Amino acid sequence: MKFRGLHHVLSELFKLDFHHRIVVGLEVIVPFIQRVTFGTLPAGSWKIELEGMPAVSPLPLVVDHAVSATPDDFLYAPVEEVVLLPGGLGARQKLSVSGNWSQTVGRGCFVLREIRTKLGSDNTLVVQPIAELLPANQCSLSSQRKRAFQGSVMLTKPLQSDSLIHVRTLNGESLNKFFEEM
Repeated sequence: MKFRGLHHVLSELFKLDFHHRIVVGLEVIVPFIQRVTFGTLPAGSWKIELEGMPAVSPLPLVVDHAVSATPDDFLYAPVEEVVLLPGGLGARQKLSVSGNWSQTVGRGCFVLREIRTKLGSDNTLVVQPIAELLPANQCSLSSQRKRAFQGSVMLTKPLQSDSLIHVRTLNGESLNKFFEEM
């Protein structure tokens, strides 16, 4: 049994013991997300503590005042992925969103109208991918079937390391991604 091919491809994740024919996996931390619902919190600064993990410092959470008593009135695109591309020397960063429209045969077709962004004082970038459902007479049959979409926008202010990108999506859901500059 030879592992030489595996060793060259995955040398960062595995060590090989050819004498005992053992593949030893290195300890790797696998990121995961567990959604926690807080309900409605009063505006202000909060701390999140992880129970049973005293070595982890409390995490700050800032809750802003609502700008209106009602939720915003937009139809959001069903975003599944968000990517922040570096702007290079003196250039602005580019934010790209992508996902898949649902099938709308006979009812029209979805289009991505606009991507609004707002950078908060807590370094959270709020992204609003605003969609529109066009009438069927403005759509081809293929555009009414399930299909992929992609859109992008140039950021006016650069996003700093250790920031949260908060993308609003369909049905009151959101896609959240931490940005860590390499």
